[in-house]
Amino acid sequence: MMLRTPQRRRSGVILLAVLIVIALLMLIGYKYFNLMNAELEGAVAANKIIQARRLADSGLHYAQFVLAYPETAGLTTEASSRFAAPFLAYDNADLFHQRPVVDAAGNIVGYFSLVSPRTADDPYVTQFGYRFGVEDESSKINLNWLLRLNRQDSSGERARDLIARLPYMSTELAMSITNWLQSGSDAGDAMYYAAMGYGPKYGPLESLEELLYIRGITPRLLLGNDRNRNGVLDPDEDDAGGLIDPGLAQYFTVYSRELNVDSTGQPRLNINDSNLQTAYDQLTAYLGPDLAGFIMAYRRWGPRQARSPRTPPGGSTTIEIIEGGPDSADLDLGGADSSSMVAVSSLWSLVDAQVQAPPTSASGSGGGGSGGQQVTTIYRSPLQSSKPEVLQQYLPILFDKFTTDERYELPARININTAPADVVQVLPGITTADVQKILAARPAPGAIDPSQAASFNSPAWLMIQAQVSAASMRQWEPYITTRSQVYRVQAVGYFEVGGPMVRLEAVIDVNAGRPRLLYWRDISELGRGYPFSQPKPILLQDK
Repeated sequence: MMLRTPQRRRSGVILLAVLIVIALLMLIGYKYFNLMNAELEGAVAANKIIQARRLADSGLHYAQFVLAYPETAGLTTEASSRFAAPFLAYDNADLFHQRPVVDAAGNIVGYFSLVSPRTADDPYVTQFGYRFGVEDESSKINLNWLLRLNRQDSSGERARDLIARLPYMSTELAMSITNWLQSGSDAGDAMYYAAMGYGPKYGPLESLEELLYIRGITPRLLLGNDRNRNGVLDPDEDDAGGLIDPGLAQYFTVYSRELNVDSTGQPRLNINDSNLQTAYDQLTAYLGPDLAGFIMAYRRWGPRQARSPRTPPGGSTTIEIIEGGPDSADLDLGGADSSSMVAVSSLWSLVDAQVQAPPTSASGSGGGGSGGQQVTTIYRSPLQSSKPEVLQQYLPILFDKFTTDERYELPARININTAPADVVQVLPGITTADVQKILAARPAPGAIDPSQAASFNSPAWLMIQAQVSAASMRQWEPYITTRSQVYRVQAVGYFEVGGPMVRLEAVIDVNAGRPRLLYWRDISELGRGYPFSQPKPILLQDK
């Protein structure tokens, strides 16, 4: 009988090792999968952010186009005008909200909206903090032009008095601002800046935030309590009793511009042209012979003072009053010495004006001898305060086509149509009654009938509708305009469902049809701000 050799029992170590290796490989694979999945999600998220930024960029390009060519979007009051009416661009959801952006195949990639805060004069400011529109930079005081708005204000005293009347301002703070812009003599400011390690700039500001370098101006004072700039008072921002406070930024700008051009973008005609015949022909073409003749008579003989005509010794004077002006033959435009002409200092000086021509004898020869009947002709301007229908007919043309300033670019003035009440009340010599009449006559923000917007294209409405005197208009002329060409806007890029939101803030200068960005900043870090897109729904497979 053969004995069987007992078999050795196989050990499971190898199997266990294999299983361990497999498990480790699975764990490594799972870890690698998670890492790659995280990378994929990160890449998708980064791509979404880039897409959202491109959506917001599309919004800025869109804003540049419709503001530079407003006639294509219905933002003008006249077909030939090259300037947008800020009234029509204030709150226009059809034009500025949820504009789709499509790819090459026509599929909607996402959307953009153009958003701005509501002004304090807006009746909906407490219900809706933001609107779908643009912000008019000309509604604010341009600090870089402030000291040059009035040529007689070389010391800057009038400029200081003007901004000192704003809310939150004081005489000392106004002086600190003007001393920063031009050399001042305030020893306290000099000591303050020396301690801070820098000195006053004595020059124009490059951005509004530069005001934070000025003594007395804090971030809260300048930028207000709306820290995320969405026009809504969030719970963590309420430090003013439930009111949103935009700070001094709502009153100041450094970006507004004003070109001395007419509504079609062509340079205005100088009413003080040294070529008298050319000036007369231009005036006649736009305003008719009566008003053209009066303006040229104003330049020939100057405005008549409130006095009686002088009677020559031994003679008598007959006064003849004519509404309008002499014809070109009586003006002697070809033989007149242009160097002796009286310059029209303000277009408003033509309202209610009179001109007294040199006396003539009854026979028509020049009057200078003794004795005889003298005839003195007094020409009255067709532009009379008592004739609003005539003012409405001629003043808009006069202010659009003509100027008394030969400069192509004017000091940036305040748009009286869009300036907040606090800015309107700082105009020199203005009364509380004047402010009330202006605010009552002009439409509330976002509440204008487009058919009535054309009546606000020139400052003539201040006399015709607000009953402001010609004397006040002459005083305010260096400070006010009714035209804008620089706008601030937030462009928000987002998706229909979920995804990131990108917010870009920019200042756009339409620049006579060649728009450019004067300021650009990504403010997405301040948070979403607006509930435009809906959160992604929770699907069953996501649970």
